[in-house]
Amino acid sequence: MTHDVELEPLVEYQSENEDDDNASEGRQSADIDEEEEEISDLHSAPIDDTFSQTELQQLDPDEMESNLEELNAQARKLLGCFKTRTGQPDELESLIRQSQDPGSRQRQKADSCRASLAQTQTTFTLAGEYLKLDTILRALLRKRSTQPLPKASRAWRPDDVVHKANLAVFVHIAITQFDDGDLLDALVTADQDFASPFVRGFTRPGAKPQTGYSTLVSETFEFALELRTQLLVIMLNTENPTQDDAADMIRGTMLNFDEDADDYEEEMGAMQSLQTALSRSRYAAGWEHLDPHAFETDKYAERIVQRTEEIRRLLFSGIDNPFVDTSASLDSGLVRLQERFPREQFQKHLLKWSNLRLSEIDDSIRKLGGIDEIVGALEDEIRQRLDNPDAYVDEDQEDQEPLSSIESSTAAMSNNAPPVPTSR
Repeated sequence: MTHDVELEPLVEYQSENEDDDNASEGRQSADIDEEEEEISDLHSAPIDDTFSQTELQQLDPDEMESNLEELNAQARKLLGCFKTRTGQPDELESLIRQSQDPGSRQRQKADSCRASLAQTQTTFTLAGEYLKLDTILRALLRKRSTQPLPKASRAWRPDDVVHKANLAVFVHIAITQFDDGDLLDALVTADQDFASPFVRGFTRPGAKPQTGYSTLVSETFEFALELRTQLLVIMLNTENPTQDDAADMIRGTMLNFDEDADDYEEEMGAMQSLQTALSRSRYAAGWEHLDPHAFETDKYAERIVQRTEEIRRLLFSGIDNPFVDTSASLDSGLVRLQERFPREQFQKHLLKWSNLRLSEIDDSIRKLGGIDEIVGALEDEIRQRLDNPDAYVDEDQEDQEPLSSIESSTAAMSNNAPPVPTSR
């Protein structure tokens, strides 16, 4: 797929909302500057009150400032363990094999880099695999209230460094894990928040560089589809589901068909519900920050539906009448799924996408003056805020603008995202 999609500006949300009324009023225009390209921005998920407030009380902003360069360097070293020269299949296969062998020098190097990164991560979070950008920014800027975070894309924002660290953590887990259960947990977590741990938003190629933004729209979608497919394949193989359960898992993971809404008039079984959900691309479930319906064309939504139909066909094609013969075994179908979507295929997609994203992040940091410039600008920003706190009370408060039709539909879908699949 190529970058032939025109990105419309998506609605931007405040980082925290005190209640549902504030949430509905917190939508802001995603235009960062009248002269800049249109940006598709992620909305920041509300921070958990108890956990995040505890973090904000305990995280040391001075330590975070002094460790930002180290976080950047260690994340790059870890990602360097999974960097390819050519990206050819044989090179990818060799790298994956070595990374999964605990006795190999490649794996030992990767584990050592991961341990160093984990130690530095403790400066930026109290728990969890991924760093939370909003929490880090609030701690650095000493913002304890529900005021919106600054969205201006200036050199002081550490977004790129945070995304790089999160990318390094995910790549290490996804490539080195051999056990299905451990990998499943990592995929569920990544799919639930995708792509916010690794990117702040999307913009067209050639646009003015913005901290944390990516132009890899089609590449990110391709990987996201492989991520969700592998998640579903592992779920199906570990759960040993009945046909009805399998149909529910496929629909719940890949499609956004709300059986409690007005999608149908009478009660239907799991298989019929799945088939109905496959009937229109409007039911394609995207990701919280990568909505297939938001890009002026249905090609991304159609790809999701096509992949879902392929999974359904592979799983049930050995059964003469799955609507009637509900007790038939799914063993042969599960084998076909594993053969069509092997774990190595997902890992190859991850290596290719992560290398592209790393290059993009490093290029963004370079264009912003390098990590030293970012850290210096961050220190200046914090100093100015401490010296002039009243000047930042109402930052980023803008007059509300009417949402375009595509913004309105995207906002509605974001507020009604399908539940994330969990193992049963």
